[in-house]
This record gives sequence, structure tokens and C-alpha cells, in this order.
Amino acid sequence: MPAYFEAGVFSGGERAWHHGGIVVDDPWLTPAQVLTLVPEIGLDVQAMPASYQDPDGTYHPMGDVVANVREDGAYLGAVSPEYQLVQPRKSFDVLSKLTADHQLKIDTAGTCRGGRTMWVLAYLPRDILVGGHESERVVPYICFHNSYDGKRALTIGLGPTRVVCWNTVQAFDNSAQRSWTMRHTGNIDEKLAEASHSLGLMNRYYDEFERLANQLIASPFTVRDMRRLTDRLTAFKPKPDESDRAAENREAAKAAVLSFFLTSPDLSESAAKNTRWAAYNAVAEYSDHERRARASKLGEDAGQVRFRRNLIMPDTTMKDEALKLLTA
Repeated sequence: MPAYFEAGVFSGGERAWHHGGIVVDDPWLTPAQVLTLVPEIGLDVQAMPASYQDPDGTYHPMGDVVANVREDGAYLGAVSPEYQLVQPRKSFDVLSKLTADHQLKIDTAGTCRGGRTMWVLAYLPRDILVGGHESERVVPYICFHNSYDGKRALTIGLGPTRVVCWNTVQAFDNSAQRSWTMRHTGNIDEKLAEASHSLGLMNRYYDEFERLANQLIASPFTVRDMRRLTDRLTAFKPKPDESDRAAENREAAKAAVLSFFLTSPDLSESAAKNTRWAAYNAVAEYSDHERRARASKLGEDAGQVRFRRNLIMPDTTMKDEALKLLTA
């Protein structure tokens, strides 16, 4: 099954890349709808005594381990007796407390790895309109995901990645702007209360993001400025003893960034046109989608390297440098 996907539901009529799960046209989902459409996500998990069978057929208890078993009988993993369970339905309560009106609006939810991992991805109850323009709307996500095999901590985070499978659960963690994790030991309720408080400060992050984006979109930026910016980026500076081929590749890369700035529909046909905001996004578009990727020594092809570079282990060096130069 693609990306270890078990079951899920996706709102807004937007199907997941793996084409699994249920797609609804509603712009968002309530917890009740999720539990109806994906019953697996609402099943309780119990810690059951574990035992082993010796060659004579006799069963012996294993006092240092228990088995997490879903109420439909699915075995999820072996953990220590100190492991504290957080039931899947708890995710709705936690996320609801993090919204201003306690009206949870869910985009996607599901289970993967045979039920060992569950997630709920919701809309944070605030939109950001950069410069007040509808074409520059930013919709932040908040994600709750938990695993029951003892291999991953419970995580709540803010990020831009739409979670639809196991791969994107990992991608969300690596791309999250803010996240909070907890081990399944100690006082779980206290830890969740601490997470709610910490993530309740999340609006400060988005306040700063909105301020910075509005500053960039209000600042004109010409083609000449864009050329100067690419000249200043470390990745595009000439190297000592650079070959003619390397120089040609470097100039081609700079031309690609300039092309995004001038012709990318999202930038050239929107309120961002000819602004510092467009300049930053042109660099980001090149870094994420156009920058050359080569097969790795680990056997990954170029596509796999690009996927890892953008989602699993994001490389934001070029984008960070561009933002620093644009806001200096």
C-alpha cells in the first residue's frame, strides 16, 4: 500500500497523491465527520499483557513489555509498562483548545503503518493575506500525530505540509516552523496542557511572518535589483579555478531565477509582481524545484534526492540567505 497508508479522509475535493482514502467536497471536516468516515481513527488502544511460548507450548508472561492492541484486534507494537497511552480521539480535544473559537476545522485525518500512526491535520484559525491581496493568501496548518509502537513521540506542530500518508507525516515534522513533542511517560495531561500553552503562543510567529511578508511585498524590486541579488548569493558566486562548463551552469542557474521572477504566473501575474516578495519567492521556487539534483552515493536517483532535500531533510540555505539580503 502506498506510503504505508491504511485509511484516511481528505477535504476540499483534493485527493491525496496515492489516490487512497475518502475525498469529500466540504471545505473542511468536523471531528464527528472524521470518525464516521474513518472509523479506524476513533478506535481505542489498550495495553495487553504480553507472553511468549516456549518449545513445550507453555506460555510465560513478559513482565517488562506490554502489547498495544487496537480494539479491532490490530497489533500496534510492544512497549514498556510505563508507556502512557494517548487515545486517538484525544487529538480532537487538544487541537480544539488551540483554536480561538474551539471550532476545529480539519483538512485531513487518517492512519498509516497498519494503525501504528494516526494524524489529524487542521487549519489554524487565521489566514494571512500578504499585502491584503487574495492572491497572496497563506493558510497555516496545525498537525497532531501519534504512534503506538513506541518508536515516535507524540508531536503537535505548525507547518506548510499537507499530511496525507506516512511520508508526509515525516515531511511535516521536518518542515514545521514550530513543533512540540512528548514522550509517552509521566503525567500526560500535564504535558498536553504545557503543549497547549506553548503552541498558544504560535500567533506571535505568524504575526512576525505577516509583518515581514507585508514589508517585502510593499517594496519595489526591479530586474536590475534581481540580477544584483543573484550575484550576491553564495551559491552563484564564481569558484576559484572554475571551469567553463561550471561557469555556464552557474549563469544558467541565475537566469532561471530571473525567469521565475519575470514569468512565473504566481509572481508575474499577481500583486507580488516586481516586489521583494516576488524576489524571495523566485529564489525559493528555484531552490525547491529547479535546483540541480544528482544521484547520491546511497543509490538515490535525482528525483529521490530532490524529494529528500525539499521534504525529508529540507535544505533552506539559499532561501535563508536571500531573505537576509532582502531584509537587510
